[in-house]
Amino acid sequence: MKRRALLGTIGASMAGLAGCLGASEYTLSEPDVEQTDAPLRIDASLSGKDVTIDGPATLTLTLENTGEDPLQIRAMNLWPFGLPALQATDDQEYSGQILLLSERYDEVDSVNVSVSGGFRSVNTRSDPVSQMLEPADPVSQEYTIRGDVITMDGTYELQRYGQGTSGFVGRGQQGNVTAQQNNTTAQPDNETIQKRPEQDAARHLLEYRPQDGEEYHAYQPSVSVTVSTKSLIPDL
Repeated sequence: MKRRALLGTIGASMAGLAGCLGASEYTLSEPDVEQTDAPLRIDASLSGKDVTIDGPATLTLTLENTGEDPLQIRAMNLWPFGLPALQATDDQEYSGQILLLSERYDEVDSVNVSVSGGFRSVNTRSDPVSQMLEPADPVSQEYTIRGDVITMDGTYELQRYGQGTSGFVGRGQQGNVTAQQNNTTAQPDNETIQKRPEQDAARHLLEYRPQDGEEYHAYQPSVSVTVSTKSLIPDL
């Protein structure tokens, strides 16, 4: 009887361990930031380095106008960062993208994001939104990184989320991404809708121009994070 009870306990323990081993758990490095020569500064900080589906990390991005004059900042769908993502540097396709999640996506009709059970659905309209950023008045936004949106180990760099692409979400989980183009949108309070930028500028995180300027300039800083799988089996 004791032997049967012991075997039953071991079996239950192994089943529980198998469930743990099937979970996605990763360790993230502190963000490495390299500034550009633009009159803008971006900072990134990470809250929580160990990431699971149920225990996400929070990435905070901060944008500051370091010049003396106001700058018009233009992004897609949401100001000031749009839909940012972390793209694997050794992956040329968008299957290596980590979509940064935010509750603000629910604020606009042009963005519809759903992540559940390793399946990702992203529907967007590329609606440019611009707003003035005053000098020495930084703006911050928090984003969530979940274990089921990570596809692989490696170094990832911050960029604009790739639209019209499909890939995998989590290891072995296929995702689906759909982009929709539409020129019509409601004008939010204190924001000005601008003409859609040219396609070659769509890869950049955001754009800026002086208050009285006529042309926008692409802004693509270097913000990188290294992702590694965390071993769930303790060393013996």
